[in-house]
Amino acid sequence: MVFQYIFPFLPIQTLFALRQVSHVWHQVVRYYFSYTRCLDISHISIKLTAKAFDILTEENTNLVYINFANAKNVLTDKLLMPVFKNNPRLQSVDLTNCISLSNSSVQVLVSQCTDLRNLTLRDCVWLSPEGVSVIGLHCQELQTIDLSGCWNVNDEALIVLVKGCPK
Repeated sequence: MVFQYIFPFLPIQTLFALRQVSHVWHQVVRYYFSYTRCLDISHISIKLTAKAFDILTEENTNLVYINFANAKNVLTDKLLMPVFKNNPRLQSVDLTNCISLSNSSVQVLVSQCTDLRNLTLRDCVWLSPEGVSVIGLHCQELQTIDLSGCWNVNDEALIVLVKGCPK
């Protein structure tokens, strides 16, 4: 399966164009999306639609690294929670500037993905002290977290976070 070595170097837009070539290419790209371990849409997140996001993630259960930075209005709890539920081996998640989410997504993430090591929630103004506390209670493997611009976070939540995440 040579495509597994070539497709990671192609832009996502090219992969979507390949899906339209024929039924065979549609299946090949679908297979690739279902088995990829890393998904970075940060460079196309402004152009991303909910349907495109579903195509990229709906059948994948192997993701380890995701970067959904700046997916602003398109990325909602309804779209994101199934990704977390289907990918329990996630280790690195970047949700920078994803403004249409809530603490519910964080709760699903930390309860499903117990191996989480890196979490970036920069400029996620929706994040509450309760959301940060949940991270501290569930993420013993967490090594780095970025809460820059999360203005609702308080000292008590940070204490729970630090005590719960010894690494």
